[in-house]
Amino acid sequence: MISDRLVNVSERWFRLLERLYPPDFRDDIGDAVVETYRDRARDALRRGGILRLALVWMRALADSLRNGPGERVRPAVSVLPERQSDRHEDSTARHPALPEL
Repeated sequence: MISDRLVNVSERWFRLLERLYPPDFRDDIGDAVVETYRDRARDALRRGGILRLALVWMRALADSLRNGPGERVRPAVSVLPERQSDRHEDSTARHPALPEL
């Protein structure tokens, strides 16, 4: 059936978009995200046909372009080495992300 074929094409599209996210993110929630988008694709076809399905694809592309690179940067930011100037010897050391008052 054509709708089954379009849902399968949709899954391949979503898996391709998933590559914009880092591998650990894909490992943690990738299958759940693809399953959600498969459900959305199936629902879009049932409710509005190919045009509504195309809208789901475009939203998935926009979401992936907006969020994928940010997820790739986030782990790198959290493991950056601490600068010498951020270290304090006393026990009231400030958090490096907070400004000094």
